[in-house]
Amino acid sequence: MKKNLFLLTVLFLLNTAFMPELFAGPDSGNSGSRADEASEKNNASHTDNIFALKNWDFFFTLGPMVYVNTDSKSAPSPIMFGGGLGFEFFNNHYINFQPKFTFFTNYYLWDGKNARPAEIENRTALVLSCLLDLDASHTWIFEKNALQAGAGISFLGRFGLLANGVDESEKDSVKSINSWYYQSMNFLYPNIAVSWMRKLDSKWHAGFEGRIYIPLGAIADGRGFDTMIATLGVKVCSK
Repeated sequence: MKKNLFLLTVLFLLNTAFMPELFAGPDSGNSGSRADEASEKNNASHTDNIFALKNWDFFFTLGPMVYVNTDSKSAPSPIMFGGGLGFEFFNNHYINFQPKFTFFTNYYLWDGKNARPAEIENRTALVLSCLLDLDASHTWIFEKNALQAGAGISFLGRFGLLANGVDESEKDSVKSINSWYYQSMNFLYPNIAVSWMRKLDSKWHAGFEGRIYIPLGAIADGRGFDTMIATLGVKVCSK
């Protein structure tokens, strides 16, 4: 009798311990929490794929620049390398504001009427140049990618120095070159800019940027697109 009572007690305990699990099915107790965890992971993964934009940030550019020269008597259109530093403001708005500085150098000569780019053997002045861009742009975001297009006005500041090895008698030519830079809107360039950026695993975005600078001075003087500038470079942005 005691043996039967003991067996009944064991069976009752086993029934109490395991029957709910049998009826509920495997892992039913954790299914809700596991589903929540999976949802959170999916949301986190989706968030990581979003190209996040701060209200403002800064960026660097580096690449070749083509300075168009339509005068066949001087140097062919030179290719220079420019380094740039820019900022993006109001990224949380439909239109943002992008000021940018680009620095580069080149050799020039004076042809009696215009300052022209020169080959090293025909140089008169070593010219230090700085482009200031004041642009408005809009950004389209596609997960980890961002496409940006904009336009604005640019000011080309240039200052020429007598190049090393050039005779002192050419100082007057250098003065003429420096004066020409700021006559007849030769310093004024409307520009069009396009860039593509991709979010990296770090806190940086990287991609490419292209710009075209339209020479108002040359157009007003009847020289067409002489002195136009076209650039294509690498762009790295802090996010």
